[in-house]
Amino acid sequence: MWPPVSCAIPNRLKETRVAKSTSGKTTGSNNDGNSPISRTVIIASELGLHARPAAEFVKQAGQFDAQIEVSCKGNTVGGLSILGLMMLAASHETEVVISARGVDAPSALAVLGDLLEGQAPKAS
Repeated sequence: MWPPVSCAIPNRLKETRVAKSTSGKTTGSNNDGNSPISRTVIIASELGLHARPAAEFVKQAGQFDAQIEVSCKGNTVGGLSILGLMMLAASHETEVVISARGVDAPSALAVLGDLLEGQAPKAS
């Protein structure tokens, strides 16, 4: 399970300028795989990001060649940690930011963002 939930945000991520978008579109400097890109989404589930959707998120996130992080209310966790995602306590209509770095980052953000927004993941 990497990165640990208590892990601070690496400096390389703090120094990256990522534009914020509430429209659900991906933002970032480029899609070369080295720079993180992000997508801001609103949690659609009436129950929020609880165990079942967190498990589905991790399952989907594990299919991509990308480092994925999820931020909510000033806390950031690894996208492959069910417990970390649950600890964000993201309730219904809460804004979360999904960030990804890697060759599959754009695809990962599309699938994972749609998942949290309540749209069924597309078959791959």
